[in-house]
Amino acid sequence: MKDTLLDTLIRNSFCVMGFVICFFFTWISCSPLPILMKNIADKEEIIPFFFH
Repeated sequence: MKDTLLDTLIRNSFCVMGFVICFFFTWISCSPLPILMKNIADKEEIIPFFFH
């Protein structure tokens, strides 16, 4: 079965997304951002939705 351009784009975007997410979490764990996010979470109950 031949891949269409759309299939290739979707596959590539998943790879890029995975890489970005990995980079994002690595950066978060090595930065003061969690404290900042916790302060925001205390004001607005958004973060518990993602981390529970």
